[in-house]
Amino acid sequence: MKDNGLRLWAPAAVVVAMAAVWLALSRMSPVAHRWWTIVGDVLLLIAIAALSALHVIIIARRTREARIAADRVSRLEMVTRELVDHEAMIRDDLVHGQRELNERIVRLSGILDASRDLVATRDLHDLLERITDMARSVAGADWTSLTVDASLAGAGTGEAVVITAGTTEGASSLFRLSTPIVCFGQAAGQLTAHFAGVRSGTSDVTHLLAIISSYAGVAMENARLYQDLSSANSRLEAARRYSEGLIEEVPVGIVVLDRDYHVMTWNRVLSETFQMSEKEVLGRHLADVAGVNAEKLVRVLADAAEDPHSMSPRNVSLADIDGDRHIMRLVVSAVESLVGNDEGFIIMAEDVTERVRLGEQLKQAERLKTLGEFVAGMVHEINNPIGIISACAEVLGRKLARHGDQFRECVNTAKIIEDEAIRCSAIVRNLLSFAREAEMNPGEVSVAGLLRETAQFIQGKASECGVELVLDIAGDIPTIIGDRDQLEQVFLNLAVNGIEAMKEGGRLCMAAARLGNRAEISFTDTGPGIPPQDMSRVFNPFYTTKSSGTGLGLALSWSIIERHGGTIEADNASKDGGARFAVLLPLQRNAGREETIRSALPGQ
Repeated sequence: MKDNGLRLWAPAAVVVAMAAVWLALSRMSPVAHRWWTIVGDVLLLIAIAALSALHVIIIARRTREARIAADRVSRLEMVTRELVDHEAMIRDDLVHGQRELNERIVRLSGILDASRDLVATRDLHDLLERITDMARSVAGADWTSLTVDASLAGAGTGEAVVITAGTTEGASSLFRLSTPIVCFGQAAGQLTAHFAGVRSGTSDVTHLLAIISSYAGVAMENARLYQDLSSANSRLEAARRYSEGLIEEVPVGIVVLDRDYHVMTWNRVLSETFQMSEKEVLGRHLADVAGVNAEKLVRVLADAAEDPHSMSPRNVSLADIDGDRHIMRLVVSAVESLVGNDEGFIIMAEDVTERVRLGEQLKQAERLKTLGEFVAGMVHEINNPIGIISACAEVLGRKLARHGDQFRECVNTAKIIEDEAIRCSAIVRNLLSFAREAEMNPGEVSVAGLLRETAQFIQGKASECGVELVLDIAGDIPTIIGDRDQLEQVFLNLAVNGIEAMKEGGRLCMAAARLGNRAEISFTDTGPGIPPQDMSRVFNPFYTTKSSGTGLGLALSWSIIERHGGTIEADNASKDGGARFAVLLPLQRNAGREETIRSALPGQ
């Protein structure tokens, strides 16, 4: 302001100074008081007056502007003070708002943490208590109550269940806030916060209770679903144990395969039959487990898959871990849905090896019965001509022998006729033995002693054929009940057959051992063995591989052992050859077993 004043009054001072100088000079000038000097003075005074007026106007305007500026500055200072005061108020509001926001964040964080615990809680009663306690803590209520439907709380049907948190004895409820709990789309209960006095922030509390109620509804749904799921799993587990128990205890084998024929289930019967546990076979291809050609197995199962409703049994030969063959009767059922909705097969397998063997024995017995009936009717008709032929050949030979060497060839021919007639007579006698089934004379028989006597009887023949005899007799074989002569005939027949099968020499092992309640007597040679295609015919009458044999020795032996309540089994000792015949005899013969077997044969 002071600088502005100087700038305004400085020109006026200069003009006044110049006018004073002018007037002073004009007074002292010799031409003073002339008209033109007077005019100059007047003009100068006018100019000074005009300049003074202009400066006065300018000064007034500038003063007014300065006053206005001062007013504005005053107002600006007032506004500034108000802004400062308002800023302080805003700062206080922000601090207060931040505090409230922090409190809300803490509450919401508490609700979030508590909701995680709620959702993870599986026990429904514990869940309801946690919901009530959380609502009281978050809402800051004096006490809270939770009313839920009895069926949802697991209390059956009846009145609603009320659960409280906080001290309710003597507490008054002057003010309360309630929110509904929705579960499975329906109102399942009500959450109420009780206050002893009116509280501020009702909207916030209501909002918090609504949040808690929504979490509570979800948690109650989860708990109820978990209970239902646990119950369903328990029932499913019980059903699984029951089905597994049935599968394990059924008297037939059960195997479940997937679409690629890999084993998924393998029960106890199959484990015992194939000597492989379930752990050893799970996930393996059935063809690898059962020792069968994969293409054949796939073809059998594929036939079943083409007709899902077919339950026709199929007999398949399978091998166990030791290579022993088992004839399994399979009932294959193709199923459309197993675990994971995959297709597969359920196979019921029954070991019918013994049944098939007994069936073959029954067929053999039927054949022998038919042969016996035939022989019984024809033996006398054949035996008489044979006797006459034999006698005539003998007489003819004697008469021709009297004429010396002239009829030697005829004598030899007569001798051949006589020998063949005697051989035919022996065949007829064997057939007659078949037909009559010679009477048994049972008594105590020492298997070990009888086997040693048999070895002594054939020692000479074995030495002539270059066959080594080996005896392997266990010491725990008791005596058995049987016909000693007939059993000796069987042992001799099997031993001689073994020696004659080894034309270039070899070794014959005669062994005896105890197998449970049976005695096993085996004859194992090192000959060429039995051709696989002839394995089922070795006990048929008239079957023989020897040029001079009658083919009745094994059939007669089978008949004798069968009447002793035992069996004869024939197989090859190894893949390289060598036949093995095993006689199985009961250690304690059951009285009347012969009649039982007879009555079981067809036609008896």
